[in-house]
Amino acid sequence: MKRGLKQRRPARALTRPDPAPVDNLVSTYVARRELLPLLVDRLLVGAGLTFEEAELMLELFGPWKLGWKVPPCDPEGYVIQKALEHVLMNSQPHVSRRVGKLEQKGYVMAKRVARSGILRKAHKVRLAQPGLELTASIWEHYKRLAEKILQG
Repeated sequence: MKRGLKQRRPARALTRPDPAPVDNLVSTYVARRELLPLLVDRLLVGAGLTFEEAELMLELFGPWKLGWKVPPCDPEGYVIQKALEHVLMNSQPHVSRRVGKLEQKGYVMAKRVARSGILRKAHKVRLAQPGLELTASIWEHYKRLAEKILQG
């Protein structure tokens, strides 16, 4: 049986008739754990991306093309890397490595914020055209999967 498609016993936090506030919070982690294998198997394996790479690309796509307010982007779609670190809840080296891999694949473009001064080491990142097209496709697949899941 494919990973993520097997039936699992529901977590207690999702099935109690009178959930405590902490159960609601825990249910978000349970939902992520249950959905992650499905997202990877159904949507990302064919794209040649890890979940973390797709997550970063979606965080660039959302503000630029869908009007998300976080992380903020400029009119060209650039997001300051520090803002990506914040929304992805990852360290600078982790995000830098991921950006580097996506840049090598031709999916993102990075450039320095400033040539000199205090911001000379800061970078901003945006989707390159191939990354934009791939992320738009992934977003459409996410939308269809969400509709299917919520229909039951």
